[in-house]
Amino acid sequence: MLKKILLFVSVFLLAACSTSEESVPVIEEEETTQSESVESETEESVTEELSQDYSQFTSMEELVTATIQEFGLNPEAVSVAYHNYQTDTDFFYNERTPMLVGSVTKVGVARLYADLIADGVMSFETELPYSDALFEEGAGPVTNGEKKASYPLYELFYNSLALSDNTAFNMLFSYYQQIYGNVQESLLNLSGLSFDQAEYTTNNMADAQMILNILLPVATEDKYSYILTSLSGNTEAEYFKKYIQEGMFTKYGSIGGSLHDSGIYMEDGEPVYALVVLTNGQGNVDEFLATMNLRMNEWGKIQQQNTQTD
Repeated sequence: MLKKILLFVSVFLLAACSTSEESVPVIEEEETTQSESVESETEESVTEELSQDYSQFTSMEELVTATIQEFGLNPEAVSVAYHNYQTDTDFFYNERTPMLVGSVTKVGVARLYADLIADGVMSFETELPYSDALFEEGAGPVTNGEKKASYPLYELFYNSLALSDNTAFNMLFSYYQQIYGNVQESLLNLSGLSFDQAEYTTNNMADAQMILNILLPVATEDKYSYILTSLSGNTEAEYFKKYIQEGMFTKYGSIGGSLHDSGIYMEDGEPVYALVVLTNGQGNVDEFLATMNLRMNEWGKIQQQNTQTD
């Protein structure tokens, strides 16, 4: 089974090669001590890597608020949920505002199946049936290729998450709904949150904290490793990945003119933070999403540097 999964991923996963030049500060004074030199290098290196001066902000709340204002968005139509794995801290902004989130929920549905696999109920080679009623136009080889009577779970996982194949996702959604129960209710339970508003009973309705809670274990629990592998197959440099490609595992969603993104950022195989940004009816927010992730990333680096130098 593992060989089949790896072979499948090797066919679809694009090899991305990137090079980065790391500037090394020149030590002009020989009498500078080694500790002073290391501290100077660290501060200068971080400063040179930043896209802007962050000294004007005293908190993440100020940073997020200023970015929303900069792009002229309605503050009530933007939701943000952030978790730093390294410091175990959170930041929330309108995090419990329900919105239709589109493909962002594909990670949650994949988690539902991963749990069934971990419990021995299914396997990655379990075949799910296809019918024309599940077809939906869009990207991906399941949608656009010659149709088969059934597809293995690992293939549907990868195509749904990496290539945003809607037909593959419809197969996952429909099968779970028929065999294991209401998908929306299962996703609500998966988040561990309580939901008082009736809107949440609608399929695809979620909020930023709900999506964050569903996303967090993907980077830390082995049973979700293939979800992370599948997310890595998304090589498009857009939204959260426009400015940060390496180490960024994302799933965006677009529905009814609204655009969202969610993702996990990792360094050296370890999760650093998870971020969810939802917008509602704000038009073209491509650059806003890209900038938000960049600034949250850089803000985190500054806070880490400050902690190390204190």
